[in-house]
Amino acid sequence: MLIATRRLYAIVSLLLSAVSIQVCASESKNPFETKNCNVPAYPDKSLSLSEEGLVKLQFMTNEEGKVVDAKVIKSSGYRSLDNASLTALKECNFKSISHNSTPGKSWDNISFAWVMQ
Repeated sequence: MLIATRRLYAIVSLLLSAVSIQVCASESKNPFETKNCNVPAYPDKSLSLSEEGLVKLQFMTNEEGKVVDAKVIKSSGYRSLDNASLTALKECNFKSISHNSTPGKSWDNISFAWVMQ
């Protein structure tokens, strides 16, 4: 159980640090303050099959910071990891701290790294 907890903390760390503005060509600071974002659960099937991967997503938020649309732009190669990433992202709430992102008008990017350690 301790290993699973470490994995989840690693995923959340990547989640919170990987949010970036789509239009930026260079690496930028996280343009969001997370209000509510739970640690995603590693899918049981993926754990038993030792599936790992990076899922890249695009998402759009409304004025309240709720994710209103999200899609996979680069699959991990495993449907269960892709779906778990989408589910976790859709449960998050974000508060923009950047003037480069307009809620409901622009897509933002985020990545979930699923790694077994």
